[in-house]
Amino acid sequence: MAQALAQRIETALFEMFHCVTNQPYRDKARDLVFNVKDKSNADLNRSLFLGVLSPESLVAMSPQEMASEALKRKRKREQDLAKLHARSDVEMIPVVHADEHDAAKMSPSATEVVDVLDELDFV
Repeated sequence: MAQALAQRIETALFEMFHCVTNQPYRDKARDLVFNVKDKSNADLNRSLFLGVLSPESLVAMSPQEMASEALKRKRKREQDLAKLHARSDVEMIPVVHADEHDAAKMSPSATEVVDVLDELDFV
């Protein structure tokens, strides 16, 4: 069964690249092998073996689409954090006020950072 599936994937890949085994073909083959062999990517393998995901659909997927759910979540958190850092209007330094009752209050922009990080489970 596994060998037949591997042959179907290879055929779909070969047809996708119009029977030309150039560098993009080899790069795509490398991506496929990496993602199919990834032990933390059981959902991808299960979908392939159960026929939910066809070999043709697999070879059409980007490496990001083939990634495990854990890796997708990690990349999403990293992108969100990078966007947060890129924002020029966010001041991440807490502001300490002179009034002792208001000591260690955060500026509105710092509060915004904490809210975003809290949503991302960083706090």
